[in-house]
Amino acid sequence: MSNKAYINSISTAVPPYKCHHEFLAMLPNLASSHQDKTKLRRMARNSQIDTRYSVLVDVQKEEQGKETFYRSGHYPSTAERMKVYEREAIELSVKAAEPLVQNPEQITHLIVTSCTGFYAPGLDVDIVQRLGLSPNVERNLIGFMGCYAAFNGLKLANHIVGAKPDSQVLMVNTELCTLHLQENVPFDQLVSFLLFADGAAASIVSSKPQGLAIEQTYNALLSDSYRDMSWRIGNQGFKMTLATTVPATIRKALGEEISHVVGEKDRIRFWAIHGGGRKILDEIQEELGLSDDDMHNSRDVLRRYGNMSSPTVMFALKAILEDRNIKGLGCAMAFGPGLTLESMILEKQ
Repeated sequence: MSNKAYINSISTAVPPYKCHHEFLAMLPNLASSHQDKTKLRRMARNSQIDTRYSVLVDVQKEEQGKETFYRSGHYPSTAERMKVYEREAIELSVKAAEPLVQNPEQITHLIVTSCTGFYAPGLDVDIVQRLGLSPNVERNLIGFMGCYAAFNGLKLANHIVGAKPDSQVLMVNTELCTLHLQENVPFDQLVSFLLFADGAAASIVSSKPQGLAIEQTYNALLSDSYRDMSWRIGNQGFKMTLATTVPATIRKALGEEISHVVGEKDRIRFWAIHGGGRKILDEIQEELGLSDDDMHNSRDVLRRYGNMSSPTVMFALKAILEDRNIKGLGCAMAFGPGLTLESMILEKQ
């Protein structure tokens, strides 16, 4: 067997409940000024997001006599949110992973990425039990790395397969971002909830020469942007700060780093860019001179699902994996707290 690692297959899942219009209806009521309300409405219209999904049955209205999760003046505590995460994250993870795990005993390693909840024994242990994996499967949990965490999972899988070619790695990326809506927060924290949604992806990585070959990885901490994006635990959930300067910062940094990311840009035949938001995708497209076709999969994921944090780029890679017309070298990338750039060169035969 070759020591090169391949993403053999990808499966994705979202919860059953649509939440996009409910969140948009709530956000103006959370803004503190008429000016902020106007800004949010304009940003919502320009977001290029049609649908988002949540594990919450109803984020705004009472359902069958039960109180809504988000009640004005009574937003849930972090403990209450983590109780929902512990109950729902495993269900969404299994929904994504089950189609790929036909022979549980063949899975030698499990990698889980998540930044939207914690408990122990954790999501990795629950996945082992629910999927019937071996109790001896090697487990790794990558937490709190945000939107680029899937790349760290893939890099770890790449190292595992490189060292042990007989390995079969299952990676699961699960995020329940909609559990962390905040009340009475600054404008830059409200903006993130125009974008974020729940979702999960699962993939099999092995030395079997099928799918997307992992050819090269690159990462960089972008200078002078440490506070531009943050994700901190508060008494009422996790608080996301997303500076309005992030898209411009990413564009500038990418212009400086692109030769390290892709080498010769003309050799790249497909792109999978994390849909962090419309403005980020716009800035990347313009800086790199990419066509609308190059950006199609990334924009389509944002439109249909919103920003699901770590699973998002895997949704785009799934579309590429399943498109028989796409062949050759491609580039995948994502950005997150740090600000951090993670990228990967992949080849599809």
